[in-house]
Amino acid sequence: MMMHVKIIPFKNKHQPLVDVLLHKINAEFERSMFPDASVPMKTVAHAIGNQFWVAVQNDELIGTIGVMLKKDHSAVVKSLFVAKEYRGTEVASLLLTKLVEHCKKKKVQHIYLGTMSQMKAAHRFYEKNGFIRIEETDVPLDLGMNPVDDVFYRLDL
Repeated sequence: MMMHVKIIPFKNKHQPLVDVLLHKINAEFERSMFPDASVPMKTVAHAIGNQFWVAVQNDELIGTIGVMLKKDHSAVVKSLFVAKEYRGTEVASLLLTKLVEHCKKKKVQHIYLGTMSQMKAAHRFYEKNGFIRIEETDVPLDLGMNPVDDVFYRLDL
């Protein structure tokens, strides 16, 4: 079944919906995704060189993804999240494809990401999409990873 999902640039009006989505996903796990569990994660959309997208179906926000571009032709995936009822569908792939296309246009050579060991389905998704697992020591220091991340990946373009 083909869904009618749109991947669109994040706008400030999306922030409350993003916060709700992230809090719902956070509640699924034993360990909080947030460095400070009382503070919602805010998007990185407005920093220089960054881009953030949302997945929308029938005016419902069902996913997010962001990228931080770095000066050394590398980038960091931020906030790839999909609502529970849409996991296993095309939503995560559509979001990741949008990010990779953007990175290729910007001449990015390496895309890094950090995730948590408890997010096993995410690990399988990243590996299925060409990311290789790396040690934390192999992540450039200036990438600004989430302090709760303990599993790291790289995709070479």
